Amino acid sequence: MRRFAWLIPVLLAAAVYLPALWGKQVWDDPIIAEQISSFRSAGDLLFPPGHIPQWPGAYYRPVWVLTLVFDFGLHGRDATLGPHLSNIAFHVLTTFFVWLLARQVLRGLPLATWGTIVAAVVFAVHPIHTESVSWIAGRTDTLAAMFAVPSLVLAVAYRDTKSPWALLGAPLLYLLALLAKEVAIATLALVPVMLALVPRSQRPSPAAAGMTWPGRCDARTWLWLGTAYSGATLAYFVLRHLSGTAYGGAAVVSWVQMPPQLLRACGYYLLKVVFPPPQSHVVMMHMTPSVAMAALIITAAAALAGIGIWQWRRRGESALLVSLLWLGLTLAPSLATAVRVMSETPVAERYLYLPSVGVALILGMLFCRVAGNRRGQIVATALVLPFVGLAAAATITRGIVWTNNIRLWNDAARKSPQEGLTWLNLGLAYYKAGDEDQALECYDRALSARYDSEGRAITYNNRATIQVTRGDVDQAQRDYHAAIREVPTYAKPYYGLGLLHLTRVMSLVEGSPSVDRVQPLVEKAIQTMGRALELNPDYLKARWGMSLARLYYGNCYEMTGAADEAVHQYRLALRELDALRELDASFGGVPLAPKEIRAKAERRLSQLGGSAGS
Repeated sequence: MRRFAWLIPVLLAAAVYLPALWGKQVWDDPIIAEQISSFRSAGDLLFPPGHIPQWPGAYYRPVWVLTLVFDFGLHGRDATLGPHLSNIAFHVLTTFFVWLLARQVLRGLPLATWGTIVAAVVFAVHPIHTESVSWIAGRTDTLAAMFAVPSLVLAVAYRDTKSPWALLGAPLLYLLALLAKEVAIATLALVPVMLALVPRSQRPSPAAAGMTWPGRCDARTWLWLGTAYSGATLAYFVLRHLSGTAYGGAAVVSWVQMPPQLLRACGYYLLKVVFPPPQSHVVMMHMTPSVAMAALIITAAAALAGIGIWQWRRRGESALLVSLLWLGLTLAPSLATAVRVMSETPVAERYLYLPSVGVALILGMLFCRVAGNRRGQIVATALVLPFVGLAAAATITRGIVWTNNIRLWNDAARKSPQEGLTWLNLGLAYYKAGDEDQALECYDRALSARYDSEGRAITYNNRATIQVTRGDVDQAQRDYHAAIREVPTYAKPYYGLGLLHLTRVMSLVEGSPSVDRVQPLVEKAIQTMGRALELNPDYLKARWGMSLARLYYGNCYEMTGAADEAVHQYRLALRELDALRELDASFGGVPLAPKEIRAKAERRLSQLGGSAGS
């Protein structure tokens, strides 16, 4: 039974995430799938191509990108089952590695074999992991943990056995963890903690026996592992520098505001990693504990750390201290997002994936302590089983929320109705589902909620899109102008206005109107499409709109007898189409296909005696 006990957490880790297999792409998944198509070679992974739409400038995560390239390349850009299976597999593997880690940390405690199972089971079913496992794009933290945990396991194994494979594998896995997500830098601080505090194996190799300085390591072990991990860290920063990747956003809070904001974020993380409910993927700073409550939570954690230090110094037991240091050190990198522009939300549940290992180790240690005798075993088992059952049920329930956008954003809107972000995304979900009435209602709620200028501009633009489909051109125009007032550098409403002008032109052309009615609308279309392209030269739809506007402008000149000007406009239309083809040769989904525009422009040039290339 004990030989295969590790299967319990591994199977549970897979079972609680079965709902994800029926899940769709949610939140940023479709955007990520589109962005990943820009990575077409091994060189692109290490040196990301430029001009990827909406690609965060501070992202350098080649391993994460590689897994997505594999999933979407194998299963298709709209795939869900394959990518979700990968996420579950990464979580299952991480759970197995947490079991290996727990065997080292809890070594020497009563019933340590079952304590390690408890620790791995807690990690397997912890509800705080749903954002990282159920969300395809959220696998960054899972991947970082999947490499960081075994890296530390191998570092301890090298200390105890002096295996050259462990010495090679530990820094390599650490480098892969860094290339999955930046939070893995915490591994560098955890290495000395693990080497100095984790108990030795009962049967160390002859080469490792009797070596106890400094901490529990000989100087040679510190030297070799220190050099290996430092080299891996240097390699990561060299690659990141050569790729031209930035190092995060600019600070958005003053030095006066920064300490309380960090305090509140830390309090939120410490609370959520222990007691996750209520869970939400949208958490703003004002939704975190107050400064006083956060200080109380941190004080309790510090008191627990004091107990851990006392146990280590007086009784030689380091499990509690190692677990708390793990929790604190792995939380530290995520606190940076609380004060810097690196994400839509300053704090997030997915950042707790790696830190939750520390909580799992603490609960495994408590099981060992309580189950010291037969009566204690009964009590410990009676406590663990319902706890695990409740946690698994919470994870399954939360995982179901992540299966589609309407569920996900309805949940967020219910828990944070004052946030415009939740209503905007819920509106998008309803719009994609074909429910325009619900979408408009959500957009109105977004505009009346707390939101920044950028979010309000997007909301106005999306609302205008629906008004266009409903034929309310005047309201659509007002919404587009409102979006521009919010953010004058936002390209989409300029395209929207240009499309409105072109739509009017097309309706007029069908009735053979006078040039006096058509030409002003065409000029407005050229002006607004031009502004959109000025703001975003790679804007495909604006490039298409400009080509169509130039075609109609040429028609206008023809009607006035200005043949030379007409030829010039037709050539400009063809140039726009050439630029469009260079950006995306397969571009479609517009009212008039680019091939039709090209055919009309070339036909008019031929009749006027001009040529496309002259």
